[in-house]
Amino acid sequence: MDRSSSLGSFAKEWATYLEGHGHSVRQLSRAPKIVTSRNGQGKLYRWVLWQAERDPFLLAPSDRREIRRQARLGKSTNARTYIVARFEEPTCKVIVMPVAKALKAKRLSPDKGGIPWRY
Repeated sequence: MDRSSSLGSFAKEWATYLEGHGHSVRQLSRAPKIVTSRNGQGKLYRWVLWQAERDPFLLAPSDRREIRRQARLGKSTNARTYIVARFEEPTCKVIVMPVAKALKAKRLSPDKGGIPWRY
């Protein structure tokens, strides 16, 4: 399975997860790695999805540029922007992190916390 189709399936899984937690979801069709949603109180969220091939991994400069771009787009629409990374190894787990924290850390790792992922 190639990375883009895997990311597309993860976007659907994440949308299902959010709907199960009271969000109304809108997935941007031209950008399979971006999902937007509104929670029950009407707050807007922008979810930037990543498929992690290794654990942990450093964000490359191009990744950080993309995250900053997504943060700016989220800020322009008054959305809270988060990175959502799915790790396959050693156990399937998803981490959710505010973009500012991800940029500061420069790496993503499921070693502390995360959501066990079985979707």
